[in-house]
Amino acid sequence: NQVASLTTAQVAALTTDQVQNGLTTAQVVALTTAQAAALTTTQVAALTTAQVAALTTDQVQNGLSTAQVVALTTGQAAALTTTQVQALSTTQVAAMETRDLTALRTSQVVALTTDQVHAITSDQIVGLETRDIAAKSPTVMRAAKASLNGIDPVDVRRSYRYEQGFTFELNLAGDSDELRQAFVEKRDARLDP
Repeated sequence: NQVASLTTAQVAALTTDQVQNGLTTAQVVALTTAQAAALTTTQVAALTTAQVAALTTDQVQNGLSTAQVVALTTGQAAALTTTQVQALSTTQVAAMETRDLTALRTSQVVALTTDQVHAITSDQIVGLETRDIAAKSPTVMRAAKASLNGIDPVDVRRSYRYEQGFTFELNLAGDSDELRQAFVEKRDARLDP
């Protein structure tokens, strides 16, 4: 693979056209974490949604900087796989723009870890519009709200156990089955209000 032989300086020197039209998804996967880290924010913003979806967990977790994650467009944020979403650091999640958070599909929101949810700032939440929240699964949103309201005043172990109770209830409610199937079929979930 020719991409593997590029230095980080050579990666950083690629034009946006070379990134967008020259790199195949296989070549994106072949980038080392150092090469992924060398991508400029302009180059990251030029990645196609297929290229973004091809990024490995290691590239997301250990290669992409917070600035690179912030440079993702709304369409790119929506193209992240649930595994990639889970690989984001709490710092990366806290730095995301409200517009990117609202672009997340329900399966991506459900994939957020407890630490990632806690990293979402009040400014990000305030920026959410009612229609953005309403577009998510009502069952999941009710459980998320109750879970977030109930875990703050309690110690970590009890909070985790409390949150897991909501996860169990969501599994019984049926939304998780549809969300999981939608993820497998790479489509938006069809949930009953």
